[in-house]
Amino acid sequence: MDEQNLLELNSYYSSVDTFLKHHRSINYIEFDYLSVLEMNLFSSIEQIDFVDLDSKLSLIIKTLPSIKRIFSRPIVHLIEKDELVPLESVRIINNDTLNYAAVHTELWDDLTKDGVKPKKLLSRKYLDNYSIYENKVFAKAIDMILPFVRKYGNMLKDLIYIGGILEVNLLDRYNHLLYYLALGKLHTGYIRSFENHKDDALRCLNKIQYILSQITPRLGKPVYTKNHLKHKNLEVRKTNILGMHKDYNKVYLLLKKFEKSSKYVETNLSEEDVFKNYFRYVKMLLIFAFGHFNFTADGREKIKFDSLDYNMSFNSYNVNIKEENSIILLTFNKDKEYKILLVPYIEDKKKVKIKANEVFYISPFKNEDIFVSINNIESFRRLQQIILKGMISSDKKRDICPFCGDSLEKVKNEYICKKCNTRIQSVKCDECSKRFVATDIYNFVKPDLEDDIPDWMREKQEEAMYHFRNITKIRDNMFICPHCMSEIKPKDITE
Repeated sequence: MDEQNLLELNSYYSSVDTFLKHHRSINYIEFDYLSVLEMNLFSSIEQIDFVDLDSKLSLIIKTLPSIKRIFSRPIVHLIEKDELVPLESVRIINNDTLNYAAVHTELWDDLTKDGVKPKKLLSRKYLDNYSIYENKVFAKAIDMILPFVRKYGNMLKDLIYIGGILEVNLLDRYNHLLYYLALGKLHTGYIRSFENHKDDALRCLNKIQYILSQITPRLGKPVYTKNHLKHKNLEVRKTNILGMHKDYNKVYLLLKKFEKSSKYVETNLSEEDVFKNYFRYVKMLLIFAFGHFNFTADGREKIKFDSLDYNMSFNSYNVNIKEENSIILLTFNKDKEYKILLVPYIEDKKKVKIKANEVFYISPFKNEDIFVSINNIESFRRLQQIILKGMISSDKKRDICPFCGDSLEKVKNEYICKKCNTRIQSVKCDECSKRFVATDIYNFVKPDLEDDIPDWMREKQEEAMYHFRNITKIRDNMFICPHCMSEIKPKDITE
């Protein structure tokens, strides 16, 4: 990981180190209180300078015509290359061709009275060389623009989405009783802050989506594909082309502008230091998730985040939360023992040696098993899905609802809680014939998603469609078999 991204991650999670220097051993009540006052487990819109962001996005949009023209018609150098090719493919011959054929008899196909018939001839080919210095500078500019707009695009999408989920009906029975309390603690006063910047966020997001729509489809062009891995340590200097060519000059000025604004002080940061704080953050958010899912702890027991070994309980459900070698082991107990491993960001997954019933990989980056980030307010609910799965998997009797603590009733092959409508049942997959436990909400009417909402909003709404009460994954409104990844319609589960 490059140092700039490392510094960015460090800026998000360095507060964890500061917090733990003052609170190395605290009980749950103290932690719950301090998580609001001293350690914010969710950071949001205040970190964005909308004036600066809007200015940079406008500059990129102003340069887009030049970027598109370079994608289409880049400056290239011709390379001469001699190559042995079959006779029918020969285009250009010269004295070198004849001399080479004369001394390489192994290339002769036949010898007749009229002369030699060769199998192959040395032919000169002219190739476009895209890897000139100016095109490397162009690729460097694209690789600086894309992470920037994607980063802020994801951040703004989260913020706009959060503004929507906070404007909800507090009498809603589908969410957990402690859900809104958790939201309030994670970001006190968020709605007021969001309303002050809502128009700015929407305007910047529209610009970001326009930039991505213009650049992303062109990334397959050779001027980019042949250069985007060759500029890591490239020192940008002004050449005649970068100074005088209209399009290359605009890209050069854009790159220098971004380089100037992204200067940073050299540090001795290491990935180990940064991800150590991220690991601590995951542990803190996990305790927060348990505490806002009905679990309680003995007030005399201390939480030691640097050597976590903590017990919590809810009715007949017990869990031990323990870390071993930067891995979190959750041991659930009710009628049987069920172990879940949480592995916060590890590149080599083969290093995971501890045995468990299930393993979930936690990452601050999207497209991993479980996305957990201080910038994403749904992170604690993704952890609560894992908690719900552990509770259900440790339960043989199916007598207590893991969601609300009320009693479960058996109706045919289903277990239903009449208080919160949680439904648990064993499902057989038609594809692989294996069984798995699925959960949903009894008598739940799935909301119809609007046709005109953007894809990113649809993706977030589909993830939260069942209010994170499904312990199997959902894709395109279909439940996913955990064994073979086949799609199963929810109605097939309930029939």
